[in-house]
Amino acid sequence: MNTINQSVLFLPGTLCDERIWLPIWQTLNIYERLYSPLQWAQSLEDMLALTEDRISQAQGKVHLVGYSMGGYIAALSALQNKSEIASISLIAYDPFGLSNEELSTRQSLLKALSKNPKMKLGRNRLAQYFTQAELEHNTHPQTVIDMQNDLGNSTLVNQIKSTTPRQDLSTQLQSLDIPMQVIVGEQDFIAQANNVEKFCQSKPSANLHCLSGTAHMLVLTQANKVSDMLAQFISANSN
Repeated sequence: MNTINQSVLFLPGTLCDERIWLPIWQTLNIYERLYSPLQWAQSLEDMLALTEDRISQAQGKVHLVGYSMGGYIAALSALQNKSEIASISLIAYDPFGLSNEELSTRQSLLKALSKNPKMKLGRNRLAQYFTQAELEHNTHPQTVIDMQNDLGNSTLVNQIKSTTPRQDLSTQLQSLDIPMQVIVGEQDFIAQANNVEKFCQSKPSANLHCLSGTAHMLVLTQANKVSDMLAQFISANSN
């Protein structure tokens, strides 16, 4: 088990709760573990307020770890609270914003949900999160299905509307003087690896990890690797 003697704040992705981080938390012994419950938020302002509240609770500077939508909120929060952030780890997040394809998918999803509020997450949508091999590993897809069933489509609609489209933060993040780590799955269709790599080329100080054989849900499917990366990076950037 890795030990982190620091304050670390975790931010979840769309339609996720603490369960998205559980496999990683189980491998980490963290001095002060904080969590921003973005699933409670009704708007982008709520998400930022929840996160700022957790930042203010930290004992000293906090290390931000944001996954997907949580990466977007972590980036915005770091830009707004620079003096209180020790480092930022962005996982499965594209600083350039959502692709046109993903924007179209979300618009279609909102239309479908307006017609059928009880619609369930289909296999086609799951296929955007996992590789084919990962889909056959029932535990990980089931975690995503369980979170959707428990949080409900109203949460999904609120989160999509609150964070779509996403502001292009690439230029602001390039000038952000805070240690940064970026982790992406090679087969991620949402935060595409080539975009993330392009961002890191313009910010050489950022630590880039592109994991092969995995897609958007790498915090579930590659929890041990991501845990090691977080522990090493945070330890290297601790006061």
